[in-house]
Amino acid sequence: MQKMMRKLEDSLNKYLLPLSDIVNRNQIITAIKEGMIATLPIILLSSTVFILIFFPYLNQFAPALDAFLKQVFRPLIPVTLGIIALFVILSTANSYSRLRKIDSLFGVFVAVASFMLITPFSVKTEVMVEGQKIQNAMVSGVIPTANLGATGIITALIITILSIKIYSYIYHKNMIIKMPESVPPVVSKPFESIIPIGLTLLIFLGARLLIEQTDFGTLQNMIYTLLTKPLLGLGGNIWVVLFLFVISQILWFFGIHGTSAVIVPIWKPVATVMMVENLDAFNAGLPLPYLMTYAFMALIAHCRLSPILALTFLGKSKQAKSIGKVSLIPALFNIHEPFIYGLPIVLNVPLMIPWIIVEPLQIGLAYGLAVWTDCIPVLQMPFTLPPILQGLLATNFNLWSIVITLAVFVFGFICWYPFIKILDKQMLLAEQSNSDREV
Repeated sequence: MQKMMRKLEDSLNKYLLPLSDIVNRNQIITAIKEGMIATLPIILLSSTVFILIFFPYLNQFAPALDAFLKQVFRPLIPVTLGIIALFVILSTANSYSRLRKIDSLFGVFVAVASFMLITPFSVKTEVMVEGQKIQNAMVSGVIPTANLGATGIITALIITILSIKIYSYIYHKNMIIKMPESVPPVVSKPFESIIPIGLTLLIFLGARLLIEQTDFGTLQNMIYTLLTKPLLGLGGNIWVVLFLFVISQILWFFGIHGTSAVIVPIWKPVATVMMVENLDAFNAGLPLPYLMTYAFMALIAHCRLSPILALTFLGKSKQAKSIGKVSLIPALFNIHEPFIYGLPIVLNVPLMIPWIIVEPLQIGLAYGLAVWTDCIPVLQMPFTLPPILQGLLATNFNLWSIVITLAVFVFGFICWYPFIKILDKQMLLAEQSNSDREV
């Protein structure tokens, strides 16, 4: 058994860790990860607004207050979630520009301009003409807000990365207008960016003209059809999500932040798109189209609390109890590093199997219970909220979230129990041995 575990560890060291290192050093993945994280204030603000304007049963007990809250706070939705793709462009462009060693301001300029260039300034909608409704009338001179919302996030990421990559290539090839050294940077830098911005926009203009001749009509529509839709199908698939979490757990075992290396850069962009589309449906009073969105994290954020509580209350050795007590308070606020590095989980071969397997099983259980109870998390909450409160707020006070949270915790506790007992016994024997030596 020990020999087999050593072979497995060697294989993971040989193949998985180099791959993780490549992912962590990749500029595009880093920019996307940092860009998505930077939108957190906008998402949390809009989630708070949703709690206020859709507070359960408020329309029955205090209809006047409910109407007041909706009237006052609802205008915040279009300027937060309604233009979330624009915030993604700004944050990702800022990060990627820094990594590509160009001025962030002009990187943001070229990314926004490129995105707007491929966006049609017209929309088919219902209009009133002389008191008569006309369906599917083409209205020009307007920006379709749908392209700036959830459906535009993947397009925003692609256009941002491509535009800054093109801009930086042209800039670093010295295809710029050089001003005398006596000219201050506040004047020379804008002149240096003229040619790179102009050539970048010409490339996107050419792409727009070419795609307009196809059945897609627009580059946005092409990206959504060929890429975003399939990605949403994959990102919302429980088996794909479980696979990503298994990889994340393996990386954690080797001391690499698996959440930052896998979950945030790979799953979060797609999961955020699904979450925002759920919020749009929720705001419109329509059925929620997705379950496995980033808001789902509220039901599984406490998975690692199971082994920590097992250590704290079942451990007989001083080491187990002390590690459990030190890790418990941070874990209640979803911070698990004291447990992971203090026990340690890292490179602790006897704990490898439960560490890699139990959490994905807990996620699968949470998914099954959420489907069965129709308890779908809608709102993204701050990850530091305690478990039960986080689930309640994320599901807009659905009481089934408490049942799911407790069931997932108890399941994890039972799975971890035998491994914690074995580990505690080893610690106890080691402590007794040390005590005998001292005597």
